[in-house]
Amino acid sequence: MEYQHGDIVNGHMYDSATNSWVPVPAPDPASAATSVAAPPPPKKVLGKGAKIGIGIGILVVVLGVIGSMSGGGSSDTKAGSTGSPTAAASDPVSTSPTSSDPSAAAATTPAPTSAEPSTPTEAASSAAPAGTVSQMQALGTAQDYLDTQAFSKAGLIDQLSSEYGSGFSKADAVWAVNHLDVNWNEQAYLAGKAYLETMHFSRNGLIQQLSSKYGSQFTKAQALYAVNKLGL
Repeated sequence: MEYQHGDIVNGHMYDSATNSWVPVPAPDPASAATSVAAPPPPKKVLGKGAKIGIGIGILVVVLGVIGSMSGGGSSDTKAGSTGSPTAAASDPVSTSPTSSDPSAAAATTPAPTSAEPSTPTEAASSAAPAGTVSQMQALGTAQDYLDTQAFSKAGLIDQLSSEYGSGFSKADAVWAVNHLDVNWNEQAYLAGKAYLETMHFSRNGLIQQLSSKYGSQFTKAQALYAVNKLGL
């Protein structure tokens, strides 16, 4: 068997230069102890409480960073939106509630709208009653009678519906008289005045003539109004 230089067999090392075996000295216990590598220290395992504490610390740091970033952005935004007080004061509001220009106030003030009064023709047409042809004819005839002499309400109905008068139906005569614009007290006064212009009457005689169904057919109250106004 061929040995190489430095081979150790049974405590001897082969020296190829001298082709001989040289005894190997025994190792020093102290140096051997120091030469042996010390085992690595055991790893320290963190407990559950330590892990929670570390996590909270990391969360606080992250929130602090986020807060500083958002605070800086909002302050920049406020600074940009607020602007300079001097610039805001130098630009007054142009729309003042009280304007010193009268023409401008007149232009902005709306003109009041006034409703035009209706003409007499429009008022008459709107107030005109709507009846049948026969009723309207009776109404016109009744007005013609009142334009020539005084009538009571009952006397005018009889005149319109009588076969010796106008010959209208009783219903048309009543409708016409009810749609007249007439003061029956004044009609009694005019009838009493006409009586006194043709003949002489006492107070009671004229009241009887005005209120009798064979006379003018005014009511007793209308007859009293007439004689009182006539001074009897």
